[in-house]
Amino acid sequence: LILHYRKKTEMQAYLFSVPQLLNLLKQSEKLAKRPLCLSVDKEITGVLADLISLRKRLASFRMGIRLENDLVLIAYFFTELLNMFFLLEAISTSRAFFLLQGKQQKIEQVFRFFGLVDVLCSVSMFRESLPYHSLPGRCREGESFHVADIYHPLIGHCVSNTVTLHGKSVLITGSNMSGKTSFIRSIGVCQLAAEALNTCFARSFRYPSGMRLASAIHMEDSLLEGKSFFLQEVQTIKEMIDLSREGNHLFLLDELFKGTNTVERIAIAKAVLSALIRQSNIVFVSTHDIELASLLKDEYDLYHFCENVENGVLSFDYKLKPGPVTERNAIRILEICGYPQEVVQEAYSAVGQTSQL
Repeated sequence: LILHYRKKTEMQAYLFSVPQLLNLLKQSEKLAKRPLCLSVDKEITGVLADLISLRKRLASFRMGIRLENDLVLIAYFFTELLNMFFLLEAISTSRAFFLLQGKQQKIEQVFRFFGLVDVLCSVSMFRESLPYHSLPGRCREGESFHVADIYHPLIGHCVSNTVTLHGKSVLITGSNMSGKTSFIRSIGVCQLAAEALNTCFARSFRYPSGMRLASAIHMEDSLLEGKSFFLQEVQTIKEMIDLSREGNHLFLLDELFKGTNTVERIAIAKAVLSALIRQSNIVFVSTHDIELASLLKDEYDLYHFCENVENGVLSFDYKLKPGPVTERNAIRILEICGYPQEVVQEAYSAVGQTSQL
């Protein structure tokens, strides 16, 4: 009785893990019989064969019986008597843990085999749910980055876009809701999926080997830490500048330094964007400041998204177009949304005065 219940107490810590290990071995044996799964790890058959004795021993000792009715209660009573008098449970448990010694590496190999097959099945089903996808590739001669018909997987009926870089980075101008940030996020999501799942949300996606991703798209202030929005931006961009010295980074930026005045914002943004592209880094940045397009035209390829206003209706085509944005429709949008006419006229007058300055 002492030996039986002492061993039963020790087994309490393994009531969940040991049955899961047994289930892992059983299911892995089933998967290993399928040629497609076996191609994932051709050595797994031999590993499972070495673990057969362990699987049988794990299956032999009972980890508890659910008391659902009187018949089960009776069965439990007689099983418990046999275990007490013959120490069946204690002996089986001891032998099972003895067999575990020295087999940790093989059990880990089975675990990795099963996990990889599970991931591959999930990726395969995920790919089938996509409109189209491609495998990531490396840049061709003369290219520094290429993506064709990229789309965001979380946007239904997403409009696709294409861009190819030859040594420069990308600066995107345009109005709100035109698609700037969504396009930049699509680039980031596509690279993450390329690295993690070997799957790209595009017709083709090519980038330099080993390129790492860093982004500053959605930043917030913090009352608890006493940080303003601008301070949070400054610290985040400082970290990115430090990373840029290592080279081969993809930086994604949205509306740099919104938390400060226009003159200093443009000056700081120009200096930062010029610094980030060194050491073979690539930058995708969006901005409302058209002045940056003029300041960075020698270092960045210029693109824009635009809106259409016809018959009082605002619409977007979400297509990436070459060059800086040439139209300003922000005040026109205020007029469409029903702003008082005196407010609209004063805004137009202020724009004229600002242009003269």
